[in-house]
Amino acid sequence: YKGVPMLSVPYADDFESMDYFGTNIVDKGWELGAPTGTVISSAYSPATAWKTNLDGTYANSQTNVLYTPVFDFINAYNAQLKFQHWYDTDTLDGGYVQYTNNGGITWNNLGVINDPSGTNWAPDYVNTGYGWSGHSGGWVESSIDLSAFNFNPFGVQFRFIFFSNSIGSNGDGWAIDNFEIYIPQA
Repeated sequence: YKGVPMLSVPYADDFESMDYFGTNIVDKGWELGAPTGTVISSAYSPATAWKTNLDGTYANSQTNVLYTPVFDFINAYNAQLKFQHWYDTDTLDGGYVQYTNNGGITWNNLGVINDPSGTNWAPDYVNTGYGWSGHSGGWVESSIDLSAFNFNPFGVQFRFIFFSNSIGSNGDGWAIDNFEIYIPQA
């Protein structure tokens, strides 16, 4: 995890002030700012979000990766991940979430398709993952249980992957806002 901050859980980020997320640099890839696309035309709250190409459609044949900071789960018990997102994609394109708990040596898909431990979690197959494809019709919330990482002292990092194939028409892509890892009250 060289150069990536390790932050404690619970954690919340609405992307309005200090931002610890990072991205691979790809034309029309992830950008932080005020979305002004034809479909995805605003952030969830208040003004900024991460979106694939803030002011337009995404490009064909891309894999855009948005990395979170590394999270310390040493004092976390039954944490949950939740975020707001808006997607507008061709049926074969879309986004999914992966995690690593070994410094990025291996990345694994987070959850399974329609994961029973989540809400609105990964209803579609996307490339090599389970995620979101098509049209959400506005901002929606997705969440998933992270209890597999209970008391993990080694750090867990997540990444949002947006994949597009080489064919078809493209929409506005995928926007992420109000990312949160929280610990439910007993």
